[in-house]
This record gives sequence, C-alpha cells and structure tokens, in this order.
Amino acid sequence: MRRTVACLLFPILLSSAHADDIDRKADALYGRFMPPCCYTGLLRDHHSAAADTMKQEILGFLKEGKSEEEIADHYVRRYGERILAVPALRGFNRLAVLAPILALAGGALFVSDRIRRRRRKAGGAPSTAEPAGIDSGMNERIEREIREGH
Repeated sequence: MRRTVACLLFPILLSSAHADDIDRKADALYGRFMPPCCYTGLLRDHHSAAADTMKQEILGFLKEGKSEEEIADHYVRRYGERILAVPALRGFNRLAVLAPILALAGGALFVSDRIRRRRRKAGGAPSTAEPAGIDSGMNERIEREIREGH
C-alpha cells in the first residue's frame, strides 16, 4: 500500500519541482530582457501584448528543454542586442563600461598626486627670501634690535 502511494505521489512531486525550476528560470530570463515594444524597463515588469507574448514564448522554450543561453541567443538574433537589459561586454560596450571606471581612477591619482606635492612643498625648509618691502639694511637693523632686546 505504501509503495503504491509513493509510486503515485513521486511523479506529482517531480513535476512540481520541474515546474518550480522552469518558473525560476523564466523569472531570471524576464529580468535579462527588455520588452520588444518599447525597450524600456524589464520584461518582468512590463504588461503589454508584445511583452506577454515574449513571456509565453520563453516559458514554451523552457518547457521544450532549451537552455537560458539558447533562448537569449534566439532573442538577440531576432531583435538585436538592444533586447538585452545588460549588453554583452564586447567591442564598444566594453569601452562604455570601462571608460568611466578608468576616468575615475585617473582623476583619483591626479588629485592624490596634487595633494602629495602640496604637502611636500608646505613641509619643506622655510623660505630664506626676504619679505617684500624690506631691504637688507632694514633686515640687519631688525635683527640687531632683537638681539639687544629692544
């Protein structure tokens, strides 16, 4: 009796786990694409006819056993890379991602170099140049009065 119940419940539990796996993969794919009607936002959050059709297609592909990469490749061939919420890091896309990072790093290096130079200059030996407006004779008189305590 237990075996019969177990044999009857096992396929149901297995299909439930498979359905959960398909739903999880579908939700992940909905977050990888933008809707083909307007290319704004994520497919997951969009509720147009085109977006709903694409969601149904994705579910169908997953039920057929296609991988997430096969599905992504299908939509990139069909709509181009603009369908991707996060474009692939190739060619110009790589430059568009790396340029701001490199600019920030370069700016940080520049600022740190300037700060280091200013600190080095400020912490160096005191200047021996005479202040403006005081000639050497006046300077000697000031030093003599300081020594004599006047």
